[in-house]
Amino acid sequence: DGTPLGDEDLVNTTIAYDQNNAQIAAIPAGGFYVFWQSYYQDGGYYRHYGQRYDAAGQKVSWDGATPGAEEIRIDPATAGAAGEPSATVLADGTLAVAWRYGGDVVYSVWNPAGVLIVDQQVLSQTTAGTQYEPSLAADGAGGFWAVWQDDSGIDGSGLGVIGRRFDGTGTAVSDQFVVNSYRNSTQESPEVVALSDGRMLVIFEENTSADGSSYGIFGQLYAADGSRIDGMFRINEATEGAQA
Repeated sequence: DGTPLGDEDLVNTTIAYDQNNAQIAAIPAGGFYVFWQSYYQDGGYYRHYGQRYDAAGQKVSWDGATPGAEEIRIDPATAGAAGEPSATVLADGTLAVAWRYGGDVVYSVWNPAGVLIVDQQVLSQTTAGTQYEPSLAADGAGGFWAVWQDDSGIDGSGLGVIGRRFDGTGTAVSDQFVVNSYRNSTQESPEVVALSDGRMLVIFEENTSADGSSYGIFGQLYAADGSRIDGMFRINEATEGAQA
């Protein structure tokens, strides 16, 4: 009913400098993970950290077995900045986390016991340009989808929205694909969500005047097998000015 279950709690153990861009992912069996980027915590620029909580909102170890455990560092790299985290937990408790690392979008996967099974692999198949702002969502088949924005011109113009499908072990089960059917100007800031009937929905900002002015909010539906359902559609009703 929206009643608070307790007082606010400081998630990050390290408090020096800045911690920001926090994301949360629910665990189907109870509990949740929180992720964020932290400035200069390990002597570098931005690094990426996570903290697990149990169903009572208490901090626990990454495998969920030990109460009171502290945050862990997610990105293993020693150089470059890590940020823009996104995470999803699959039905069996497998955790997938993606983030921007330099000019790439990368991901790692932990099994339900908290054991790392995929260690910082690149999501995209494109090496040109820059990929950033990843978004992950578990699908109904035990895997997950990833989307991100790309400025390499792979969609035929500037920024475009790219997607790819993965199974529950973190293995890609599709090549990357362009989400936006309008291929001119800019499409950016994607998010992907799973619908209750197994379909997947990707939403993004679109700046080709497809809504009659400047930026608009558009969506693209996909069937559970990854096939596109019709074309992209406008979500915003008001079209004057920019929607973002």
